[in-house]
Amino acid sequence: MISPRYSKLFFFTTTFLLSGLHLQNWVGADASFTVQRVAVKGNSFLSAETILKTAQVPQGERTYRVDVTQIEEQLETLPFVEEVQVSRIFPSTVQIYVKEREAIALLSAKGLSPIAANGEVLPQVEAGVRLDLPVVSGVSFKQDNSKRVLSEAGKFLCDFISVLRTQNPVMYHDVSEFHLDGKGNLVLFLYSHGVPVYLGKQQWLERCDRLQTVLQQLPHNGNGLAAIDLRFENQVVTRRT
Repeated sequence: MISPRYSKLFFFTTTFLLSGLHLQNWVGADASFTVQRVAVKGNSFLSAETILKTAQVPQGERTYRVDVTQIEEQLETLPFVEEVQVSRIFPSTVQIYVKEREAIALLSAKGLSPIAANGEVLPQVEAGVRLDLPVVSGVSFKQDNSKRVLSEAGKFLCDFISVLRTQNPVMYHDVSEFHLDGKGNLVLFLYSHGVPVYLGKQQWLERCDRLQTVLQQLPHNGNGLAAIDLRFENQVVTRRT
């Protein structure tokens, strides 16, 4: 004779298994548990259309059968993607979150291409994408295997821009263009006063601090100012029209 304790255990185990089978059949037959929506988040350089085309999420597939690892691997081939996470949101959504590589400036060379902080030149962004970044001109790049990287002079300038962006964001956002001439002299073009600023070949950060002090003492419209020259030790030379 089976004891009451084992009878109860058998009853609950059987009930649990039957419930699980019923749930599986219900989910498998219910159309609401198929992929009906793909959400894209975190993108700036890449359009949602490009991400969806690369991801190739199978519409109409059972949500629980979607291979999120395969989709992540496909998206990681895009040059702007640093990290990607694909998740299922039941009953019918697949969410794609991308963390794009950060750009600090735009290289002017047959168009405008974003520059990463490490000096890598990224592909040009898609039409319609607007980037609020300063332009870098006068520097070249070279092909390094499958990547384009700035020249040594360009990397040196890139390091300066990265530090300026962190230490003096007000000045960084006031610069519309960083131009490096053939002799290695840096010239800044400012939004606020619309004039060139000559920084020379060295001590760029220190001279930017001095420049900020000078700008605070000038009227916003420049009042006939044509240029600011900081190439001389402990001196500021202003030229007027």
